[in-house]
Amino acid sequence: MRPPSIKQIQLITRSGLYVTDIADFDRFSNMTMRRTNMSSDVLGWDTPGSNLVAATATGTYAGLIPGCSAPYGVNLRPDTTPTVSLLESKYFISGAITNYAAGPPIVPGVASPSYDVTLLFENLPDCFLGQNADSYWGGEIMSIRIIWNAATKIFYYNAAQAGSGASTVYGNGCTISNLIFYYAVETNPMIENMIKSKVASAEGLQMLIPAVYYTKFSLNSTIQNCTTRYNSAQGLRLKKIYWAPYNATENAATSFDHSNLAGAKVTQFYTMVNNMRTSQYDYTVANLDDYTVNKNSLRGSCIYSSNEYYYNWVWVEDFTDNNPLLKKFYENSDNYVQGLDISNNELKYDIYANTPNTNFIHYVYAVTERLLTISSAGINLR
Repeated sequence: MRPPSIKQIQLITRSGLYVTDIADFDRFSNMTMRRTNMSSDVLGWDTPGSNLVAATATGTYAGLIPGCSAPYGVNLRPDTTPTVSLLESKYFISGAITNYAAGPPIVPGVASPSYDVTLLFENLPDCFLGQNADSYWGGEIMSIRIIWNAATKIFYYNAAQAGSGASTVYGNGCTISNLIFYYAVETNPMIENMIKSKVASAEGLQMLIPAVYYTKFSLNSTIQNCTTRYNSAQGLRLKKIYWAPYNATENAATSFDHSNLAGAKVTQFYTMVNNMRTSQYDYTVANLDDYTVNKNSLRGSCIYSSNEYYYNWVWVEDFTDNNPLLKKFYENSDNYVQGLDISNNELKYDIYANTPNTNFIHYVYAVTERLLTISSAGINLR
């Protein structure tokens, strides 16, 4: 599951500086949230209730839904197969049975799926909005812009409640009501005055913040290669790269399909940084080569098995210490320096993949580290 309703999220200064700008946010959260949130935390998140099938409580949706709760007592994947672990997060929320009895179109207001959302920014990976730190913008007006997704990326009709074969996109829109934004305000006057004084000083208030950039490729052959470049325009350091090939049909049950079970998307691949291989050999999916490499870094995450890993397949190129999530002790340190230097040099990243002869849409997200300076002279980001 992921926050499918959001297409793009931005934090913008009045002068037009984008402090945060994550395009195709639904894809980015889909690729990262299972890997960057502790499973012990997610298991304590709410299971949405309202008028949903088999709902046992009126909880809220927080981006991931804990396992062990699903319609008809089975936690299904969108391809109709059951999950392999009781802990595996749910993939979709189902409406009442009567909602599907007569077939599409769904009549608005008649047992339509409805659920409450409480999306905490701190649960979102690599987003400045989720940093646990005080900031003062020197009187600058800041705007948060959310661009909502098309209804075809949010919900679909299926009489069996799962499965790509019978799923149908329908045109009835979504309704968003009671939209409220909460943000924390520093109430300690000593801390408040200290931060304001720092902003008023010659050097200003400086913070290292994450930034996300993405490239999208639509390719069709048995060899599908992607090349991206990163330099000082994207920040000081390159921390991570996330890559996943998605189904070319980006709606209904296949809207977020990036399963690579049995090599469905990629059979063999390797990557290069500045024309140098990142591994001595090609990763062969049938041999679980890539899972073996990533297995240790997934400890503590919401990926519990190789089957779940391949069903939610994402290749992560980590240029930090690559410790397991359990040992990411520095994540709360806003000034921890990590990643490859791109402040003075351009870095080229290549993906060489052997694939079935069909069209896939490849999403490549890069997470960089930028220096935000807030001073009496204004706001600067480099």
